[in-house]
Amino acid sequence: MSIDNSKLLIQDISKLFNNSNNYDVKIIVGKGNNIEKFNAHSVILRERSNYFSTILKKWTKNVIIPNINPHAFKIILKYFYTGDYSLDEENNEKYIIDLLIAADELEIFELVEHIQENIIYSKVSWIQNNFMQVYNLAFKNVELEFIRKYCDELISKNVELIFESHNFNLIDKSLLISIIKKDELALGEIEIWNYVIKWGTEQKPQINSKISELTQDDYEELKNRLHGILEHIRFFTMSSDDFWNKIWPLKDLLPDNILNKLVNYNLPSRIPPPTGSLSKRIPKMLNDSNIINYRQANIIANWIDRNDNKFAHKLGTTYNYELLLRGSRDGIDMNHFESICCKQRNTLVVIKLRGSDKIIGGYNPKLWSYWDDDSYLDVDLTDIDSNIDFVYNNGDDDDNEDDDDDDNYGDDGDIGDYDGFVYDGGDDDFDDDVCWLYTSNSFIFSFDKLEMDSYILSRVKNFSRAIVFDWKIGFGDLQFFPDGNYNHRYYKKKIIDTNSFIIEDYEVFSVF
Repeated sequence: MSIDNSKLLIQDISKLFNNSNNYDVKIIVGKGNNIEKFNAHSVILRERSNYFSTILKKWTKNVIIPNINPHAFKIILKYFYTGDYSLDEENNEKYIIDLLIAADELEIFELVEHIQENIIYSKVSWIQNNFMQVYNLAFKNVELEFIRKYCDELISKNVELIFESHNFNLIDKSLLISIIKKDELALGEIEIWNYVIKWGTEQKPQINSKISELTQDDYEELKNRLHGILEHIRFFTMSSDDFWNKIWPLKDLLPDNILNKLVNYNLPSRIPPPTGSLSKRIPKMLNDSNIINYRQANIIANWIDRNDNKFAHKLGTTYNYELLLRGSRDGIDMNHFESICCKQRNTLVVIKLRGSDKIIGGYNPKLWSYWDDDSYLDVDLTDIDSNIDFVYNNGDDDDNEDDDDDDNYGDDGDIGDYDGFVYDGGDDDFDDDVCWLYTSNSFIFSFDKLEMDSYILSRVKNFSRAIVFDWKIGFGDLQFFPDGNYNHRYYKKKIIDTNSFIIEDYEVFSVF
C-alpha cells in the first residue's frame, strides 16, 4: 500500500519561506532608496531557478540583484517555496510589470507564461490602462510573445490605444516603426504622418510643435529623431490636398530625392508613383468603404459585442466587413437591396445623407427576409406549433411609448433573440400592414463626419419593432426604402433631428 503525502511535504517546505532558520544565502534586491534584504536557502534557489543555479555554482553568501523590484522579488521568492503566486493579494496588481521583468530576468519561464495568461484573461482593464508600458516590454522580450501578440491584436481593432494614449511619446522607436510598417494598420496615411510628427516633437527635450515657430536647429533635431521612420509612411497614397497642406510645410524633414518625386506626383499632371513605392494599406477589418472609416468600423464592432465603450475590447472579437452593395455602384432602390441583401444575416447599413455631414445607419443580426405569400395573415394562432417563428400582432401599440426604461420590454436574458417576425395589421399610419423582424440585438446610430468621435448609439427597446422588411425596409425608427424616413419611437435615443432624408449614397456590409 502506497501513501501520498506530497501535499504535506509541500506544506512543510512552504514553512521555510516564513521561517528562514538555517538560511545560507542573503539576497540584496533593488537600488537607491528601494532596497530590501531576503534570507533564503541555496538548495531551494538552485532547483527552482536556472539563474540561481548558475550564480550559486560558486559558493557565495550574498547575491546582489539591483534591477529587480523588491516587492516583485518577494512574490517570486514565495513562489519558489510554495509553488503559488497571486496578482490580487497585497496590492500585487500594481507590480505586474515589475513581476514580469523579474521572472524573465531570473529565467523562471513557466511563471512568465502563467503571468501572461493571468493578465490577458483576468486583467483586461489593467492591461489597457498600462498598454504602452506592457507593449514596450513585450516588444523587447522574446519570452513575452503571448502578450505581444495580444497587444498586436488590440491595436488592429483600436489604434487609439497607441496613438491617442497620453503616454504615446514613451513608445519605443523600434516599436513605432514596427507598427507603422503594418499593411493592415487602420489609419489614414496623413493621420500616421501627424502622429509621427507628434511623437518626434514630444521626445525629450521637447520641440515646439508649432510649425511656423520651428527653428533650423529644431528641424535638424526632429529630422534626426524621425530617421528610419518616415521611409515607412506611404506618401504616394495620400491625396494632393494632404500633401500640399500637411507635408509641404514640413518638407525640410524629407530627403531631397523623395521630396522631388512627391512634388512631381502631386502636380496637376500627376505622373504615376515611382516603381517600388509602398502600396495602400488594406486593414483586415474594413477595406472597401466610401462612407465610414477604420475608426468608425472599430467603434461599430464594439457595439456589435455590446461594448458601448469604444476602448473596451476583448480578445478575439475582431470583425470583418464585406461589401455587399453600394448605392452609387448598384443602384439606390428597393429592388437592388432585395435582390442582393435578401437572406443575408448580420448586416451593417451605412447611409450618407445628401446636404448633411451626418452618417446614419444600423445593424441587423437577422435575415432580411419575409414569407413568399400572404397565407399566414389569416392563420389561427391557436393552431400554430410553438416552433414556428412568427407572431401575429393586431396593431395594439400600447408598448410603443417613447420610454427609455428597458424593463418595459424585458431584457436580453429573459427574451433572448430569435429569427421571428411580427405582422402588424393595425391602423397606425406609420406601421400599418408591414412585417416586422423581432430581435433584441439591433441598433441604429449616427456619426458626425466632421467630428470623428461625435456619435450617437441607439439600441432597440421594442424588440418586436426592431426591423421592418416588407413594402418598407429599414430599422424600426429608421426606414430607408421606399423613402428615407425617421420617427423616434422604438429605439432608445434620437439619432437625427429630421423626419425625412435623401440618400446620397449607401453601403451594406456582411459582418463576420
